[in-house]
Amino acid sequence: MTDFRPLVVGSLPAQDMPDTIARACEYFVVLGWPGSVPRRSDVMPEDMARFLPYVNMVEVIRDGADIIDFRYRLVGTAQIEKAKATVAGKTVLEAFEEPARSQIFANMLTCVLGPNVVRYKIALPHKHRDHISSERYYFPLRGDGDSIDFILQTHAYE
Repeated sequence: MTDFRPLVVGSLPAQDMPDTIARACEYFVVLGWPGSVPRRSDVMPEDMARFLPYVNMVEVIRDGADIIDFRYRLVGTAQIEKAKATVAGKTVLEAFEEPARSQIFANMLTCVLGPNVVRYKIALPHKHRDHISSERYYFPLRGDGDSIDFILQTHAYE
């Protein structure tokens, strides 16, 4: 696994990013970032057609004020195809083993607590081959209130 710390992204779109991620960054700017954190209800699948297969929608799970996990509500078809499996319906704690679990959890926590757009590169161990390398961006989304309740995650594979 690569040792790549999460990078909080200062401006969007950034240089040298894969096309699917650049399109997601452009969309997030249209939704109002960085001036405000978009609402989940502002995200329309038809507006994301060019990169939707590379999108995951992740719910923040809380126990009171504490964030205890993240659940994959939607998993893009490109990820399912590449991984030959899906994490849809699973939490980060259920879906991944260490050390990937802690790294992914920390990325999502950084995204939510900032709120921040977070960039991360990872090579995950995989049961069907040695590993899967990807670059991921995490975008914070508000639910019905002011708290960050969702993450729109997009990725590109090497």
